Amino acid sequence: MKKVELQFEWNWKAQMLSIIKLLEMGDYEGKKYAREELLALAEKLDAYNEAHDIPSGIFNTNSPSTV
Repeated sequence: MKKVELQFEWNWKAQMLSIIKLLEMGDYEGKKYAREELLALAEKLDAYNEAHDIPSGIFNTNSPSTV
């Protein structure tokens, strides 16, 4: 029998793709988990932005509009 080893590289893109799939196709528990993960990520991003004096991009009225 031949042994096969798989390696997965986990990064933010892979994490977001998993969350999107759970939101689109998951059952109630999967969707609940995805929402909780997104909110936890938002809290981390807010804390990082505050610590580094980075304004919120979509609500920053001083930034040029992309629309």
